[in-house]
Amino acid sequence: MIRIVTLCVLALLAPLAVSPTRAADAPVKTIVVHPVDNGKALVNPMMGWVFHYYSDSRREFGWNLEPSDTVDDFPGLSTVYLRLPWAYIEPSEGTFNWAIFDTPAQRWIAKGKKVAIRITSTEGIPKYATPIWVKEAGAKGHYMREHHEADEKTGGLWEPDYDDPVFLDKLDGLVKALAEHYDGNSNIAFVDIGSYGMWGEGHKVNVSNTPDEDAPVYQKHTDLYLKYFKHTLLTINDDTIGPQRQGRKFITTEYARARGVTLRDDSILVGRPPHSYFHSELAEDFWPDRPVVLEHQPYGASVHDHAWYPDLLLKAVEDYHASFLSLHWWPRVELNENREIITKINRRLGYRIVPRSIEYPDTVMVGQPFTVKSTWSNEGVAPCYPGGFPCLTIKDAKGGIVSCLADGAFNVRDLQIGPAARIPESSRTSLLTAGLFAPNAADGTYDLYLSIGQQDGTPAIALPLDGDDGQHRYKIGKIKIAGMETAFTREPGAPKAYAIAPSILGFGGGNAHNYAFRLGFDVHEKAPAGSSVFMHLINVGEITDQPPCGIAAKPEDWPIGIVKGTLVNRELPPGTADGDYQLLIGIWTPADGSRVPLSGEDDGEFRYLLGTIRVRDHGKSISMPGVPRLPAPPPVVHAPVAPKVYASKTSIVKVFPAVSRFTQTGPRQFTLCVEWDVRETAPADYIPFLHLCGPPPAADPLIVLPTGSDTPAAYWPVGEKHSGGDVSLELPSEIADGNYEIKAGLFMPDGKPERLKLAAGDDGAQRVVLGTLRVAQNGAKLSFEAAQAK
Repeated sequence: MIRIVTLCVLALLAPLAVSPTRAADAPVKTIVVHPVDNGKALVNPMMGWVFHYYSDSRREFGWNLEPSDTVDDFPGLSTVYLRLPWAYIEPSEGTFNWAIFDTPAQRWIAKGKKVAIRITSTEGIPKYATPIWVKEAGAKGHYMREHHEADEKTGGLWEPDYDDPVFLDKLDGLVKALAEHYDGNSNIAFVDIGSYGMWGEGHKVNVSNTPDEDAPVYQKHTDLYLKYFKHTLLTINDDTIGPQRQGRKFITTEYARARGVTLRDDSILVGRPPHSYFHSELAEDFWPDRPVVLEHQPYGASVHDHAWYPDLLLKAVEDYHASFLSLHWWPRVELNENREIITKINRRLGYRIVPRSIEYPDTVMVGQPFTVKSTWSNEGVAPCYPGGFPCLTIKDAKGGIVSCLADGAFNVRDLQIGPAARIPESSRTSLLTAGLFAPNAADGTYDLYLSIGQQDGTPAIALPLDGDDGQHRYKIGKIKIAGMETAFTREPGAPKAYAIAPSILGFGGGNAHNYAFRLGFDVHEKAPAGSSVFMHLINVGEITDQPPCGIAAKPEDWPIGIVKGTLVNRELPPGTADGDYQLLIGIWTPADGSRVPLSGEDDGEFRYLLGTIRVRDHGKSISMPGVPRLPAPPPVVHAPVAPKVYASKTSIVKVFPAVSRFTQTGPRQFTLCVEWDVRETAPADYIPFLHLCGPPPAADPLIVLPTGSDTPAAYWPVGEKHSGGDVSLELPSEIADGNYEIKAGLFMPDGKPERLKLAAGDDGAQRVVLGTLRVAQNGAKLSFEAAQAK
């Protein structure tokens, strides 16, 4: 039994410093739950039974199903398989019959299931699986009858020469169109490289060469699919090495594996024992990091040939560590005659994440960490390739979520697998914090749910447990919450504490006194009018630095909910020594100099601890323990020259800003890099700014964007391009679809209403128009068009 004990500190949108509300020596009553595997089949990503709706022929094995029938009664069916000859897909060159795939696929997609696809070049029926127009275009091939060459009249099928230039050129057009239609589609589980060999299985009817001799040709087919499929999983057939060759390393499969392709075996239970299958050893280099696909011979044919041994089908799943298994017959016939073995297979096929035990306190205090101990196992034969993170969700009696607490450092992808009799277990200790949330909730008893999913707590993996809420959260018990009533006040008689909780969402340290961070605020009520955010970096009680927070909007304008800042890239002040530095944050009102009490415990001066920055090795190592890791920021470079100050601040300065890089990184999210072409030294007291403005004649900025640099322009080297590097941005929801101008300029950092006029141009407010940001599809599509240089 393998036990991995780890400590995970996860304070979700709550201060890292909390005030104890329970006596340190008070006993903590815990509840231990032992969830029971209910034995049900699971439908999960990257695993499951694959139903052959088309199996080379359009009339096998789904043609007689009603248009609404998705065979939901077959346990564990996750994928519909659409396998047809090329001639059905492209009946004439450039004309594609996608509806033959898309029409049946939609009924399974509507049920949350996936689709798999193969297009073949050689079949027994029809005679021309490769369209006859390919032959007529000059592609070479052979008429075959019972593995012997024949003529057009006596031949039962036409097999193309798979290395013929005309054939490969026409195939290129097919695969290109196939990828344009399906690559990257989240509904597609996998696509077979099925253009080579009988039934697309890699073995030729005209067996003139050995598999190794034909390997270079098959590699061409592999490369052709890889040329166009960049996001969807591809499979290579085991018979490309020869139907009965055994071993682990072969030319075609190694070539494909090295390029991210996975393995499928289409020959399970074709022969009688001991020849039921041959290539389980071949799967050993594939299954550790990608799902393996098995296809048994059509069930009726296997029974007819006296090759159907149910226990050997289960053994094949074990030996191949299979994630997908074919349902290769009329579905309800195979189910009704094989229920017992299907049930056994569903306990092992793919992955099966099982919580063995969960231990948690019966009562948790708001804002105070608590410990959860858990034991897990993966009782399937394959790793959980999509991965997932455990989460405890606390709900009220109406099903409303009161707290969502995910352990973002424990990925069930890492659970080890083993034989059914010796399944490894993994133990974990997590430190969670029921943060400052839902101020209208009361102290009391709530329902506790367990799930596996994304790091934000969104469930994604079905578990074999009862009590599903319909979203793959499983009720495991009750939990009490205390401290709700006092969570948003400091103490009796103290000033009102605003229900705003700051937190740090991520931290990254560079190697040249650089660090980066991103902040978030859990906002439950509006901040006072005229207030602003401040940050202090403290060492031994002294303020070392006052970094920006990365949030342009004023606190009084923050919406109720989660407010996230943009990435802040910062350099430690010169002379900063190694040591531990507290990063504190707060809100103040500049008009009277007062600070605003917030949720949680402060340092006595209404500052709230985000974490401790550790500076080591003369600034080459900068870290913040317990905070999710961000990539190391690019160094901030300063010119080692003294600033030059102009006598007149109204001079036109030859500094030319431009956007050098723009990349959309997600819905409403993008990175932006602005470079300043420095032809002349600017005055020392001007720093850069960026505005997002509406289309002319709008003048006031909708958003003040971060520039990535607050280095005064006077320090920028003449003859070089100054840049603060890429900055990450997220458009707020109030920015509607439309065109917006991004403008740049230099301004006085002391707050005076003065900007420097630049030679690059002027919009009337001493700003340079860098270009147009185009927002479409509610922010799902973003693009940038640079302005023409003047």
